[in-house]
Amino acid sequence: MNYKKIALGALAYFISSFVIQGILGFAFAGEYFLSISILRIPPTAYLALPQAIVAGIAFAILYPITNFKGAPVLRGLKFGLLIGLMMVSFIALDLPARFVIPSVGTWILVQGILGILHFAIAGILIGLIYGRGTKEGSG
Repeated sequence: MNYKKIALGALAYFISSFVIQGILGFAFAGEYFLSISILRIPPTAYLALPQAIVAGIAFAILYPITNFKGAPVLRGLKFGLLIGLMMVSFIALDLPARFVIPSVGTWILVQGILGILHFAIAGILIGLIYGRGTKEGSG
């Protein structure tokens, strides 16, 4: 395991999560999020931040064991979209099925766009961090 690449990958995931899901999310749909009574305002950062770090570590550990073909950016994009397919479907579809979310269509659209964008960018970043070699001990 290349711990430096795992740390850099987790950091890239964390930063992309903060920028896309946090800043862009509130710029794009802040008023909508503020209208959801079940959401904490302000959010409990001491739970959200470690979740992004743990997810980022898992993201960075899983990448080198995949077998996607292509340049690092393309491999990273494919990986990010695969992980996003699993994670975004939960956030966009499962959460409004269990909680009272106003305008389910808006929730699915906003979370779908932000989630896919987040995982695509995080995937590209992880592809660039790992470069051409993804097997243990390689580039």
